[in-house]
Amino acid sequence: MNSRETPASDRMKERIAACLKCLMETKPLTKISIREITDNCHINRGTFYYHFQDIYSVVKWILEKEAYSYLDAYTTLLTYEDAVRFILDYARSNQYIVKCALDTFAMEELKLFFHKDIHRTIKSLISEIASDRQVSEHYLEFLTNFYSYALVNLLIGWIKNGMKEDDDTIVRQIRTVVSGTINQALKNAEKEHC
Repeated sequence: MNSRETPASDRMKERIAACLKCLMETKPLTKISIREITDNCHINRGTFYYHFQDIYSVVKWILEKEAYSYLDAYTTLLTYEDAVRFILDYARSNQYIVKCALDTFAMEELKLFFHKDIHRTIKSLISEIASDRQVSEHYLEFLTNFYSYALVNLLIGWIKNGMKEDDDTIVRQIRTVVSGTINQALKNAEKEHC
């Protein structure tokens, strides 16, 4: 454990993150300065820079720390529908941080966070459907990536557009597309010897 990973260091990171989150509720991330964070935290700039490289690294830390603790409530995501519902619920519960992340560099971090669970559950679904088919592992991975990235980008678009559609509608629409097309893609791959 290095000196930056002590319980005291974690508490300071949490304090800095809490200050940034409060500021993000009232203004865009691009309008927040390190000085505002340090003033609200009652710390000096050196303390901030000891724990974080810049404001964006605080956002990344928040996504990693808080999103993963949020994920614990979902213990095991058994289906792609569970993974989609997790993302929808997380985004609704953390709108200001998710929207700030999308408005900055952190969009890629958010995509990666969402992609992990979607990819795992889609891979499981495809493996189950493909169990009695003669399809290469390479094609199965391609298909998994195709659907995973499609779902993640669909969900990112939903967030960008203000999260207007209700969760059940989104899950139903995704299920309608996924349930038929994966099986058909596997049939086609088997015919084409993919």
